Amino acid sequence: MLSFNFLQKLNATRVAGQFIRRNISASSVLMANVSDPIQQLFLDKIREYKGKFDTKSFDPSIDKGYKNDLEKIGKQFNIGANEDPTKFPAIKFQETKIDPQV
Repeated sequence: MLSFNFLQKLNATRVAGQFIRRNISASSVLMANVSDPIQQLFLDKIREYKGKFDTKSFDPSIDKGYKNDLEKIGKQFNIGANEDPTKFPAIKFQETKIDPQV
C-alpha cells in the first residue's frame, strides 16, 4: 500500500487524486470477480482471443494469405525476392565532402 508520507507529497503537488484515480481504474480490470457485465464480456473476449490466436494453432489459409500480401507489397514497392518487407530498411548516410578553402 501507499505510505502516508508519499500521499502527502503527492497531495502537496495536487497530483494525489489523479494518481489514486488512475491506479484504482487500472487495477479494477485485474480483479477476478468483476461486477460489471460489460467489463466481464470484455475480459472474456480478451481471453477468447488469446486462446484463439495461439501461435501453435494457425490456420494454413491465414499463412497463405499473409504470404500473398507480402508478395503484393514486394511488387508494389520494388522489394527484391531476397529482402524481407517486414523489416525496416537500412538507411546509410554518406558523409558530405566540404571544401576546406571556403
